[in-house]
Amino acid sequence: MKRVSSDGHAKLRRVGLTADSLARFVALAASALIVAVGLSGCQTSTPRWAPAAPTPRASPSLAPSDPLPLSATPSPSTFTPISATFVSALDGFALGIATCGGSVCTALEVTTDAGWSWVPGTGPAVPPGSLDHLRFANQDDGYAYGPQELEATLDGGAQWFRSTYPGEADGAVLLDLEASGDWLVALVSAREGGSLQVSRSPVGRPVWTPIPGATLSGASQGAPDLSVVGGWGFLLSGPSVVGGELSGAWTPHATGCPANLQASERLAADTAESPGWFLLGCSGPEEGASAPKVTMFSTDGGATYQPTGYTSLATPPSTGQLDAMATSDSGAAYMVTTAADTSVYLLDGAEWEALVGSLGPGQQVKDFGFTNVAQGLLVLDSPTSGARAQGELYLTRDAGATWEEVDFSITAPPGQCLVANLSMAAGVQGAALGNTIAQIILQTRGAPCSMEGYPVVTLSGADGYAATTAQPSPSSYIFQARPEIPVVISEGTPASFYLSDTDAPQGDASSCPEFTSLTVSVPGGTMSSSIDLSMCTLPPLVSIVVEGVHGLSAG
Repeated sequence: MKRVSSDGHAKLRRVGLTADSLARFVALAASALIVAVGLSGCQTSTPRWAPAAPTPRASPSLAPSDPLPLSATPSPSTFTPISATFVSALDGFALGIATCGGSVCTALEVTTDAGWSWVPGTGPAVPPGSLDHLRFANQDDGYAYGPQELEATLDGGAQWFRSTYPGEADGAVLLDLEASGDWLVALVSAREGGSLQVSRSPVGRPVWTPIPGATLSGASQGAPDLSVVGGWGFLLSGPSVVGGELSGAWTPHATGCPANLQASERLAADTAESPGWFLLGCSGPEEGASAPKVTMFSTDGGATYQPTGYTSLATPPSTGQLDAMATSDSGAAYMVTTAADTSVYLLDGAEWEALVGSLGPGQQVKDFGFTNVAQGLLVLDSPTSGARAQGELYLTRDAGATWEEVDFSITAPPGQCLVANLSMAAGVQGAALGNTIAQIILQTRGAPCSMEGYPVVTLSGADGYAATTAQPSPSSYIFQARPEIPVVISEGTPASFYLSDTDAPQGDASSCPEFTSLTVSVPGGTMSSSIDLSMCTLPPLVSIVVEGVHGLSAG
Protein backbone atom coordinates (compact mmCIF):
# COMPACT_ATOMS: atom_id res chain seq x y z
CA MET A 1 0.00 0.00 0.00
CA LYS A 2 1.05 3.63 -0.38
CA ARG A 3 1.11 6.07 2.49
CA VAL A 4 -0.59 9.29 1.36
CA SER A 5 -0.69 12.44 3.46
CA SER A 6 -3.08 15.35 3.19
CA ASP A 7 -0.39 17.68 1.89
CA GLY A 8 0.84 15.25 -0.77
CA HIS A 9 4.17 14.50 0.90
CA ALA A 10 5.66 11.12 1.75
CA LYS A 11 3.68 9.15 -0.82
CA LEU A 12 6.03 6.22 -0.42
CA ARG A 13 5.28 2.52 -0.21
CA ARG A 14 7.33 1.24 2.70
CA VAL A 15 8.25 -2.43 2.63
CA GLY A 16 10.17 -3.69 5.62
CA LEU A 17 10.97 -6.71 7.69
CA THR A 18 8.43 -9.50 7.71
CA ALA A 19 6.60 -10.12 10.97
CA ASP A 20 8.54 -13.34 11.53
CA SER A 21 11.92 -11.67 11.07
CA LEU A 22 11.37 -8.32 12.82
CA ALA A 23 12.30 -9.61 16.25
CA ARG A 24 15.25 -11.45 14.73
CA PHE A 25 16.47 -8.30 13.01
CA VAL A 26 16.36 -6.38 16.29
CA ALA A 27 18.26 -9.20 17.97
CA LEU A 28 20.83 -9.16 15.19
CA ALA A 29 21.22 -5.40 15.56
CA ALA A 30 21.77 -5.78 19.31
CA SER A 31 24.27 -8.56 18.69
CA ALA A 32 26.08 -6.43 16.13
CA LEU A 33 26.20 -3.61 18.68
CA ILE A 34 28.05 -5.79 21.19
CA VAL A 35 30.39 -7.08 18.51
CA ALA A 36 31.08 -3.55 17.31
CA VAL A 37 32.03 -2.43 20.82
CA GLY A 38 34.22 -5.45 21.38
CA LEU A 39 36.06 -5.25 18.06
CA SER A 40 36.41 -1.50 17.73
CA GLY A 41 40.04 -0.78 16.91
CA CYS A 42 40.77 -4.44 16.20
CA GLN A 43 41.41 -6.18 12.88
CA THR A 44 39.41 -9.23 11.87
CA SER A 45 39.78 -11.72 9.05
CA THR A 46 36.23 -11.01 7.88
CA PRO A 47 36.07 -9.15 4.55
CA ARG A 48 34.86 -5.57 4.71
CA TRP A 49 32.47 -5.50 1.78
CA ALA A 50 32.52 -2.22 -0.11
CA PRO A 51 30.00 -0.24 -2.23
CA ALA A 52 28.77 -1.77 -5.49
CA ALA A 53 27.30 -0.26 -8.64
CA PRO A 54 25.54 2.05 -8.96
CA THR A 55 27.38 3.96 -6.18
CA PRO A 56 29.13 7.32 -6.67
CA ARG A 57 32.14 7.15 -8.97
CA ALA A 58 34.31 9.61 -10.82
CA SER A 59 34.59 9.08 -14.55
CA PRO A 60 35.75 10.80 -17.70
CA SER A 61 33.91 13.46 -19.63
CA LEU A 62 33.00 12.66 -23.19
CA ALA A 63 33.88 15.09 -25.95
CA PRO A 64 30.61 16.51 -27.27
CA SER A 65 29.40 16.11 -30.78
CA ASP A 66 26.57 18.14 -32.26
CA PRO A 67 23.94 18.71 -29.55
CA LEU A 68 20.72 16.78 -29.84
CA PRO A 69 17.46 18.73 -29.71
CA LEU A 70 16.00 19.00 -26.23
CA SER A 71 12.92 16.95 -25.42
CA ALA A 72 9.73 18.48 -24.03
CA THR A 73 9.36 18.81 -20.26
CA PRO A 74 7.95 15.56 -18.89
CA SER A 75 5.05 15.30 -16.48
CA PRO A 76 6.40 14.03 -13.11
CA SER A 77 3.17 12.16 -12.34
CA THR A 78 3.65 10.01 -15.45
CA PHE A 79 7.35 9.23 -14.96
CA THR A 80 8.26 5.54 -14.86
CA PRO A 81 11.88 4.73 -13.83
CA ILE A 82 14.14 2.52 -15.91
CA SER A 83 17.49 3.07 -14.14
CA ALA A 84 18.90 5.25 -11.34
CA THR A 85 22.20 6.33 -9.84
CA PHE A 86 23.36 8.48 -6.89
CA VAL A 87 26.58 10.53 -6.88
CA SER A 88 26.40 11.54 -3.20
CA ALA A 89 24.19 11.01 -0.19
CA LEU A 90 21.93 13.80 -1.45
CA ASP A 91 22.24 13.91 -5.25
CA GLY A 92 20.73 11.34 -7.58
CA PHE A 93 19.35 10.87 -11.10
CA ALA A 94 16.72 8.57 -12.58
CA LEU A 95 16.23 7.67 -16.24
CA GLY A 96 12.78 6.68 -17.43
CA ILE A 97 9.88 7.43 -19.71
CA ALA A 98 7.08 9.94 -19.23
CA THR A 99 4.40 11.86 -21.03
CA CYS A 100 5.93 14.93 -22.70
CA GLY A 101 3.24 17.07 -24.21
CA GLY A 102 1.05 14.66 -26.11
CA SER A 103 3.58 11.85 -26.59
CA VAL A 104 5.81 9.48 -24.65
CA CYS A 105 9.45 10.51 -24.30
CA THR A 106 12.73 9.52 -22.66
CA ALA A 107 12.91 11.52 -19.42
CA LEU A 108 15.24 12.38 -16.53
CA GLU A 109 14.37 13.09 -12.89
CA VAL A 110 16.77 14.71 -10.41
CA THR A 111 16.89 14.77 -6.60
CA THR A 112 19.05 16.90 -4.30
CA ASP A 113 17.57 15.77 -0.96
CA ALA A 114 18.38 12.04 -0.81
CA GLY A 115 15.37 11.04 -2.89
CA TRP A 116 12.60 12.59 -0.81
CA SER A 117 11.57 14.81 -3.74
CA TRP A 118 12.32 14.84 -7.48
CA VAL A 119 12.14 17.45 -10.24
CA PRO A 120 12.22 16.94 -14.01
CA GLY A 121 15.53 17.30 -15.82
CA THR A 122 16.16 16.99 -19.55
CA GLY A 123 16.28 13.47 -20.90
CA PRO A 124 18.23 12.37 -23.97
CA ALA A 125 16.31 13.15 -27.16
CA VAL A 126 16.04 9.53 -28.28
CA PRO A 127 13.01 7.29 -28.78
CA PRO A 128 11.70 5.55 -25.63
CA GLY A 129 13.19 2.08 -25.36
CA SER A 130 16.55 3.02 -26.91
CA LEU A 131 18.25 3.35 -23.50
CA ASP A 132 17.98 1.07 -20.51
CA HIS A 133 20.68 2.14 -18.02
CA LEU A 134 21.99 5.36 -16.45
CA ARG A 135 25.31 6.10 -14.75
CA PHE A 136 26.31 9.52 -13.41
CA ALA A 137 29.92 9.81 -12.28
CA ASN A 138 29.42 13.17 -10.57
CA GLN A 139 26.93 16.01 -10.68
CA ASP A 140 27.98 16.91 -14.24
CA ASP A 141 29.12 13.86 -16.19
CA GLY A 142 26.46 11.28 -16.94
CA TYR A 143 25.97 8.39 -19.36
CA ALA A 144 22.78 6.74 -20.57
CA TYR A 145 23.10 3.65 -22.71
CA GLY A 146 21.33 0.82 -24.43
CA PRO A 147 22.52 -2.19 -26.44
CA GLN A 148 23.40 -0.05 -29.47
CA GLU A 149 23.57 3.52 -28.19
CA LEU A 150 25.54 5.70 -25.75
CA GLU A 151 24.42 9.21 -24.79
CA ALA A 152 26.46 11.57 -22.59
CA THR A 153 25.98 14.84 -20.71
CA LEU A 154 28.64 17.21 -19.36
CA ASP A 155 26.31 19.55 -17.46
CA GLY A 156 24.12 17.41 -15.23
CA GLY A 157 21.63 16.51 -17.91
CA ALA A 158 20.90 19.98 -19.29
CA GLN A 159 22.14 18.81 -22.71
CA TRP A 160 22.87 15.34 -24.04
CA PHE A 161 25.25 14.31 -26.83
CA ARG A 162 25.66 11.14 -28.86
CA SER A 163 28.94 9.35 -28.13
CA THR A 164 30.48 6.09 -29.31
CA TYR A 165 31.24 2.90 -27.45
CA PRO A 166 33.97 0.35 -28.24
CA GLY A 167 33.21 -1.86 -31.22
CA GLU A 168 30.14 0.14 -32.24
CA ALA A 169 31.37 0.54 -35.83
CA ASP A 170 31.73 -3.25 -36.09
CA GLY A 171 28.26 -4.00 -34.76
CA ALA A 172 29.20 -4.84 -31.16
CA VAL A 173 26.52 -4.77 -28.46
CA LEU A 174 27.04 -2.59 -25.38
CA LEU A 175 26.20 -4.76 -22.36
CA ASP A 176 27.41 -2.65 -19.44
CA LEU A 177 29.13 0.62 -18.61
CA GLU A 178 30.64 1.49 -15.25
CA ALA A 179 33.09 4.06 -13.85
CA SER A 180 35.75 4.25 -11.16
CA GLY A 181 38.35 6.87 -10.41
CA ASP A 182 39.88 8.10 -13.66
CA TRP A 183 38.32 5.41 -15.81
CA LEU A 184 35.15 4.74 -17.73
CA VAL A 185 34.76 1.00 -18.38
CA ALA A 186 32.59 -0.65 -21.04
CA LEU A 187 31.66 -4.30 -21.61
CA VAL A 188 30.73 -5.24 -25.16
CA SER A 189 29.90 -8.44 -27.01
CA ALA A 190 30.82 -9.05 -30.62
CA ARG A 191 27.30 -10.41 -31.01
CA GLU A 192 24.62 -11.91 -28.79
CA GLY A 193 26.25 -14.80 -26.92
CA GLY A 194 29.62 -14.03 -28.56
CA SER A 195 33.00 -13.19 -27.05
CA LEU A 196 33.16 -10.50 -24.37
CA GLN A 197 35.63 -7.61 -24.20
CA VAL A 198 36.18 -4.96 -21.52
CA SER A 199 37.60 -1.61 -22.68
CA ARG A 200 38.57 1.56 -20.83
CA SER A 201 38.67 5.25 -21.60
CA PRO A 202 40.63 7.80 -19.53
CA VAL A 203 39.02 10.87 -18.03
CA GLY A 204 38.63 13.59 -20.62
CA ARG A 205 39.73 11.34 -23.48
CA PRO A 206 36.94 9.38 -25.17
CA VAL A 207 39.46 6.97 -26.68
CA TRP A 208 38.51 3.37 -26.00
CA THR A 209 41.30 0.85 -25.50
CA PRO A 210 40.78 -2.87 -24.85
CA ILE A 211 42.08 -3.90 -21.41
CA PRO A 212 44.76 -6.57 -21.94
CA GLY A 213 43.49 -9.96 -20.81
CA ALA A 214 39.94 -8.69 -20.25
CA THR A 215 38.37 -11.07 -22.75
CA LEU A 216 36.09 -14.04 -22.09
CA SER A 217 33.94 -16.34 -24.16
CA GLY A 218 30.21 -15.83 -23.93
CA ALA A 219 28.58 -18.25 -21.48
CA SER A 220 26.20 -20.95 -22.68
CA GLN A 221 23.87 -20.08 -19.81
CA GLY A 222 23.31 -16.99 -17.69
CA ALA A 223 24.44 -13.44 -18.39
CA PRO A 224 27.88 -11.90 -17.84
CA ASP A 225 28.37 -9.62 -14.84
CA LEU A 226 30.80 -6.66 -14.65
CA SER A 227 31.68 -5.04 -11.31
CA VAL A 228 34.00 -2.04 -10.98
CA VAL A 229 35.05 -0.22 -7.80
CA GLY A 230 38.14 1.37 -6.28
CA GLY A 231 40.24 1.29 -9.45
CA TRP A 232 39.69 -2.45 -9.91
CA GLY A 233 37.25 -4.44 -12.00
CA PHE A 234 36.04 -8.01 -12.52
CA LEU A 235 34.10 -9.71 -15.31
CA LEU A 236 32.24 -12.95 -14.60
CA SER A 237 30.95 -15.28 -17.31
CA GLY A 238 30.23 -18.99 -17.05
CA PRO A 239 33.17 -20.93 -15.61
CA SER A 240 35.59 -17.98 -15.68
CA VAL A 241 36.28 -14.66 -14.01
CA VAL A 242 38.87 -12.14 -15.16
CA GLY A 243 39.93 -9.02 -13.32
CA GLY A 244 42.61 -6.61 -12.18
CA GLU A 245 43.48 -2.93 -11.97
CA LEU A 246 41.70 -0.72 -14.47
CA SER A 247 45.03 0.80 -15.50
CA GLY A 248 46.75 -2.54 -16.14
CA ALA A 249 46.23 -6.03 -17.55
CA TRP A 250 43.62 -8.47 -16.19
CA THR A 251 44.20 -12.06 -15.10
CA PRO A 252 41.79 -14.97 -15.68
CA HIS A 253 40.72 -17.52 -13.04
CA ALA A 254 37.98 -20.09 -12.53
CA THR A 255 34.83 -18.70 -10.93
CA GLY A 256 34.49 -21.25 -8.17
CA CYS A 257 30.87 -21.83 -9.22
CA PRO A 258 30.12 -25.54 -9.77
CA ALA A 259 29.08 -26.46 -13.32
CA ASN A 260 25.48 -27.05 -12.22
CA LEU A 261 25.28 -23.60 -10.56
CA GLN A 262 26.14 -21.31 -13.47
CA ALA A 263 22.64 -20.48 -14.67
CA SER A 264 22.85 -17.16 -12.85
CA GLU A 265 26.14 -15.84 -11.46
CA ARG A 266 26.63 -12.47 -9.80
CA LEU A 267 29.58 -10.75 -8.16
CA ALA A 268 30.21 -7.51 -6.24
CA ALA A 269 33.76 -6.16 -6.20
CA ASP A 270 35.38 -4.73 -3.08
CA THR A 271 38.88 -3.26 -2.91
CA ALA A 272 38.42 -1.09 0.20
CA GLU A 273 40.53 -3.36 2.41
CA SER A 274 42.72 -5.08 -0.18
CA PRO A 275 42.86 -5.30 -3.99
CA GLY A 276 41.27 -8.38 -5.50
CA TRP A 277 38.35 -8.89 -3.11
CA PHE A 278 34.88 -9.73 -4.40
CA LEU A 279 31.67 -11.44 -3.30
CA LEU A 280 30.38 -14.22 -5.58
CA GLY A 281 27.01 -15.90 -5.89
CA CYS A 282 26.19 -18.99 -7.98
CA SER A 283 22.71 -20.26 -8.82
CA GLY A 284 21.44 -23.26 -10.74
CA PRO A 285 18.37 -23.52 -12.98
CA GLU A 286 15.03 -22.87 -11.36
CA GLU A 287 13.02 -25.90 -10.34
CA GLY A 288 9.54 -24.63 -9.66
CA ALA A 289 9.94 -21.64 -7.36
CA SER A 290 13.40 -22.67 -6.14
CA ALA A 291 16.97 -22.65 -7.41
CA PRO A 292 20.04 -24.12 -5.65
CA LYS A 293 22.63 -21.50 -4.70
CA VAL A 294 26.02 -21.05 -3.03
CA THR A 295 27.86 -17.87 -2.05
CA MET A 296 31.57 -17.33 -1.50
CA PHE A 297 34.23 -14.64 -1.58
CA SER A 298 37.72 -14.23 -2.93
CA THR A 299 40.50 -12.02 -1.57
CA ASP A 300 42.96 -12.67 -4.40
CA GLY A 301 41.10 -11.86 -7.60
CA GLY A 302 39.55 -15.30 -7.98
CA ALA A 303 42.64 -17.50 -7.49
CA THR A 304 41.05 -18.98 -4.35
CA TYR A 305 37.62 -18.85 -2.69
CA GLN A 306 36.20 -19.07 0.82
CA PRO A 307 32.58 -19.73 1.84
CA THR A 308 30.59 -16.82 3.21
CA GLY A 309 29.72 -16.98 6.88
CA TYR A 310 31.89 -15.99 9.81
CA THR A 311 31.56 -19.20 11.76
CA SER A 312 30.07 -21.64 9.26
CA LEU A 313 28.86 -21.93 5.68
CA ALA A 314 26.04 -19.44 5.12
CA THR A 315 23.44 -21.20 2.99
CA PRO A 316 21.61 -18.86 0.61
CA PRO A 317 17.82 -19.03 0.36
CA SER A 318 16.51 -21.62 -2.07
CA THR A 319 13.49 -19.57 -3.16
CA GLY A 320 13.82 -17.70 -6.44
CA GLN A 321 16.64 -17.12 -8.89
CA LEU A 322 19.72 -15.09 -7.91
CA ASP A 323 19.34 -11.74 -9.67
CA ALA A 324 21.78 -9.29 -8.04
CA MET A 325 24.41 -8.88 -5.33
CA ALA A 326 25.70 -5.72 -3.68
CA THR A 327 27.92 -4.59 -0.83
CA SER A 328 28.09 -1.56 1.45
CA ASP A 329 30.95 0.07 3.28
CA SER A 330 29.56 -1.10 6.65
CA GLY A 331 30.75 -4.66 6.08
CA ALA A 332 27.31 -5.79 4.89
CA ALA A 333 26.60 -8.05 1.89
CA TYR A 334 23.24 -8.27 0.15
CA MET A 335 21.52 -10.39 -2.49
CA VAL A 336 18.25 -10.11 -4.42
CA THR A 337 16.27 -13.10 -5.66
CA THR A 338 13.25 -13.15 -7.97
CA ALA A 339 10.41 -15.66 -8.17
CA ALA A 340 6.72 -14.85 -7.71
CA ASP A 341 8.01 -11.71 -6.00
CA THR A 342 11.34 -10.00 -5.39
CA SER A 343 13.19 -10.56 -2.08
CA VAL A 344 16.20 -8.84 -0.49
CA TYR A 345 18.57 -10.70 1.85
CA LEU A 346 21.36 -9.58 4.19
CA LEU A 347 24.34 -11.76 5.15
CA ASP A 348 24.36 -11.35 8.94
CA GLY A 349 27.61 -13.26 9.39
CA ALA A 350 26.13 -16.72 9.92
CA GLU A 351 23.28 -16.93 7.41
CA TRP A 352 21.36 -14.98 4.79
CA GLU A 353 18.54 -13.17 6.58
CA ALA A 354 15.41 -12.02 4.71
CA LEU A 355 14.97 -8.26 4.99
CA VAL A 356 12.24 -7.78 2.41
CA GLY A 357 10.15 -10.71 1.25
CA SER A 358 7.80 -9.16 -1.28
CA LEU A 359 8.64 -6.36 -3.70
CA GLY A 360 6.64 -6.30 -6.89
CA PRO A 361 5.41 -9.27 -8.96
CA GLY A 362 8.80 -10.87 -9.53
CA GLN A 363 10.37 -8.19 -11.74
CA GLN A 364 13.99 -8.53 -12.70
CA VAL A 365 16.54 -6.18 -11.15
CA LYS A 366 17.83 -3.33 -13.32
CA ASP A 367 20.00 -1.62 -10.66
CA PHE A 368 20.96 -2.61 -7.13
CA GLY A 369 23.65 -0.98 -5.00
CA PHE A 370 24.59 1.02 -1.93
CA THR A 371 25.88 4.59 -1.94
CA ASN A 372 27.16 4.38 1.65
CA VAL A 373 26.59 2.49 4.88
CA ALA A 374 22.88 3.37 5.02
CA GLN A 375 21.60 4.36 1.59
CA GLY A 376 20.83 1.97 -1.23
CA LEU A 377 18.67 1.73 -4.32
CA LEU A 378 16.83 -1.03 -6.16
CA VAL A 379 15.28 -0.59 -9.60
CA LEU A 380 12.89 -3.31 -10.77
CA ASP A 381 12.06 -3.83 -14.42
CA SER A 382 8.59 -3.83 -15.92
CA PRO A 383 6.76 -7.12 -15.21
CA THR A 384 5.03 -6.88 -18.59
CA SER A 385 6.25 -6.81 -22.16
CA GLY A 386 4.83 -5.05 -25.17
CA ALA A 387 3.08 -2.43 -23.04
CA ARG A 388 4.33 0.74 -21.45
CA ALA A 389 7.01 -0.04 -18.85
CA GLN A 390 5.97 -0.12 -15.19
CA GLY A 391 9.37 -0.13 -13.50
CA GLU A 392 9.80 0.77 -9.83
CA LEU A 393 12.55 2.56 -7.88
CA TYR A 394 12.96 1.66 -4.21
CA LEU A 395 15.24 3.48 -1.76
CA THR A 396 16.56 2.45 1.66
CA ARG A 397 18.12 4.85 4.17
CA ASP A 398 18.47 2.38 7.05
CA ALA A 399 20.88 -0.20 5.58
CA GLY A 400 18.14 -2.26 3.95
CA ALA A 401 15.78 -2.73 6.90
CA THR A 402 13.00 -0.93 5.03
CA TRP A 403 12.55 0.09 1.38
CA GLU A 404 10.33 2.85 0.00
CA GLU A 405 8.95 3.02 -3.51
CA VAL A 406 9.59 6.49 -4.91
CA ASP A 407 6.66 8.61 -6.03
CA PHE A 408 8.03 11.04 -8.62
CA SER A 409 5.04 13.34 -8.30
CA ILE A 410 6.51 14.62 -5.01
CA THR A 411 8.41 17.72 -6.09
CA ALA A 412 9.06 19.24 -2.64
CA PRO A 413 9.96 17.66 0.72
CA PRO A 414 7.82 18.07 3.85
CA GLY A 415 8.30 21.13 6.04
CA GLN A 416 10.53 21.25 9.09
CA CYS A 417 9.44 19.36 12.19
CA LEU A 418 8.10 21.60 14.97
CA VAL A 419 7.88 20.77 18.65
CA ALA A 420 4.08 21.00 18.60
CA ASN A 421 3.88 18.03 16.22
CA LEU A 422 6.48 15.74 17.81
CA SER A 423 6.60 13.27 20.65
CA MET A 424 9.63 11.57 22.20
CA ALA A 425 10.18 8.21 23.88
CA ALA A 426 13.10 6.14 25.14
CA GLY A 427 14.11 3.20 22.98
CA VAL A 428 16.83 0.59 23.50
CA GLN A 429 19.09 1.20 26.53
CA GLY A 430 21.95 -0.90 27.82
CA ALA A 431 25.65 -1.38 28.37
CA ALA A 432 28.27 -3.51 26.62
CA LEU A 433 32.02 -3.87 27.10
CA GLY A 434 32.52 -0.61 28.94
CA ASN A 435 30.06 1.52 27.00
CA THR A 436 26.51 2.66 27.61
CA ILE A 437 23.85 3.37 24.99
CA ALA A 438 20.47 5.05 24.94
CA GLN A 439 18.20 5.27 21.91
CA ILE A 440 15.70 8.11 21.67
CA ILE A 441 12.73 7.73 19.30
CA LEU A 442 10.97 10.70 17.69
CA GLN A 443 7.43 10.43 16.30
CA THR A 444 5.03 12.88 14.67
CA ARG A 445 1.53 13.60 15.87
CA GLY A 446 0.46 15.26 12.63
CA ALA A 447 1.50 15.59 9.00
CA PRO A 448 4.89 14.32 7.82
CA CYS A 449 7.81 16.62 8.61
CA SER A 450 11.57 16.61 8.13
CA MET A 451 14.66 16.89 10.34
CA GLU A 452 18.36 16.87 9.59
CA GLY A 453 21.64 16.75 11.49
CA TYR A 454 22.39 16.55 15.21
CA PRO A 455 19.78 17.12 17.90
CA VAL A 456 20.55 19.50 20.79
CA VAL A 457 20.28 17.22 23.82
CA THR A 458 20.59 18.20 27.49
CA LEU A 459 20.71 15.66 30.32
CA SER A 460 19.74 16.60 33.87
CA GLY A 461 20.77 14.53 36.85
CA ALA A 462 19.90 13.74 40.40
CA ASP A 463 22.10 14.08 43.51
CA GLY A 464 23.22 17.57 42.59
CA TYR A 465 24.76 16.69 39.22
CA ALA A 466 24.69 19.68 36.90
CA ALA A 467 22.97 19.47 33.52
CA THR A 468 25.23 18.52 30.61
CA THR A 469 24.77 19.00 26.87
CA ALA A 470 25.63 16.05 24.64
CA GLN A 471 28.47 16.52 22.17
CA PRO A 472 27.68 15.86 18.49
CA SER A 473 29.82 13.07 17.04
CA PRO A 474 29.71 11.31 13.67
CA SER A 475 30.56 7.97 15.32
CA SER A 476 31.52 6.29 18.58
CA TYR A 477 32.23 2.83 19.97
CA ILE A 478 28.47 2.34 19.96
CA PHE A 479 27.15 3.96 16.80
CA GLN A 480 28.49 3.99 13.28
CA ALA A 481 28.90 7.04 11.07
CA ARG A 482 25.94 7.76 8.81
CA PRO A 483 25.48 10.41 6.11
CA GLU A 484 23.86 13.62 7.25
CA ILE A 485 20.71 13.71 5.12
CA PRO A 486 17.12 14.91 5.59
CA VAL A 487 14.95 12.48 7.55
CA VAL A 488 11.19 12.45 7.03
CA ILE A 489 9.06 11.50 10.03
CA SER A 490 5.50 10.38 9.31
CA GLU A 491 2.80 8.31 10.94
CA GLY A 492 4.23 4.84 11.46
CA THR A 493 7.71 5.95 10.38
CA PRO A 494 9.66 7.36 13.35
CA ALA A 495 13.21 8.65 13.51
CA SER A 496 15.82 8.04 16.18
CA PHE A 497 19.21 9.02 17.55
CA TYR A 498 21.70 7.59 20.04
CA LEU A 499 23.52 8.78 23.15
CA SER A 500 26.67 6.90 24.13
CA ASP A 501 29.38 7.08 26.79
CA THR A 502 31.61 4.88 28.94
CA ASP A 503 30.27 3.11 32.02
CA ALA A 504 33.42 3.22 34.19
CA PRO A 505 33.86 5.91 36.89
CA GLN A 506 36.52 8.47 36.05
CA GLY A 507 39.48 9.46 38.25
CA ASP A 508 38.82 9.01 41.97
CA ALA A 509 35.05 8.77 41.54
CA SER A 510 33.39 5.64 42.87
CA SER A 511 30.22 6.06 40.83
CA CYS A 512 28.95 7.75 37.68
CA PRO A 513 26.40 10.54 37.36
CA GLU A 514 22.81 9.35 37.18
CA PHE A 515 20.63 11.24 34.75
CA THR A 516 16.86 11.26 35.14
CA SER A 517 15.66 13.81 32.60
CA LEU A 518 16.39 14.44 28.93
CA THR A 519 15.52 17.57 26.94
CA VAL A 520 15.71 17.89 23.16
CA SER A 521 15.55 21.30 21.48
CA VAL A 522 13.72 21.47 18.15
CA PRO A 523 12.32 24.42 16.20
CA GLY A 524 9.55 26.04 18.20
CA GLY A 525 10.59 24.81 21.64
CA THR A 526 11.84 21.81 23.61
CA MET A 527 10.66 18.29 24.47
CA SER A 528 11.42 16.54 27.75
CA SER A 529 11.28 12.94 28.84
CA SER A 530 12.19 10.91 31.90
CA ILE A 531 15.22 8.65 31.56
CA ASP A 532 17.23 6.39 33.82
CA LEU A 533 20.79 6.54 32.52
CA SER A 534 24.27 6.43 34.01
CA MET A 535 27.07 8.06 32.00
CA CYS A 536 30.60 8.53 33.20
CA THR A 537 32.76 10.45 30.71
CA LEU A 538 30.92 13.73 30.25
CA PRO A 539 29.68 15.14 28.03
CA PRO A 540 28.15 12.08 26.36
CA LEU A 541 28.16 11.74 22.57
CA VAL A 542 25.06 12.12 20.41
CA SER A 543 24.55 10.82 16.87
CA ILE A 544 22.73 12.42 13.98
CA VAL A 545 19.01 11.80 13.57
CA VAL A 546 18.39 8.83 11.28
CA GLU A 547 15.31 7.28 9.71
CA GLY A 548 13.64 4.40 11.55
CA VAL A 549 14.53 2.64 14.78
CA HIS A 550 16.86 -0.07 13.49
CA GLY A 551 19.94 1.57 14.88
CA LEU A 552 23.35 2.89 13.95
CA SER A 553 25.48 0.03 15.24
CA ALA A 554 28.20 -1.38 13.02
CA GLY A 555 27.30 -4.68 11.41
